[in-house]
Amino acid sequence: MNLKKVLSPDTVWVDLKADTKQGIIEEMIDRLLAAGRIKDRAAVLQAVVEREE
Repeated sequence: MNLKKVLSPDTVWVDLKADTKQGIIEEMIDRLLAAGRIKDRAAVLQAVVEREE
């Protein structure tokens, strides 16, 4: 996944509520999904978690 294709000023947040790495990843993915930047939450979550291991 190329982050340059999904991130822009409207998809960068400083007000995340989660306080764990997993929670932050999920919150960011949920916001990208809501913004229409991604379509498959599960696939993106799996890819990010695998990359972070």
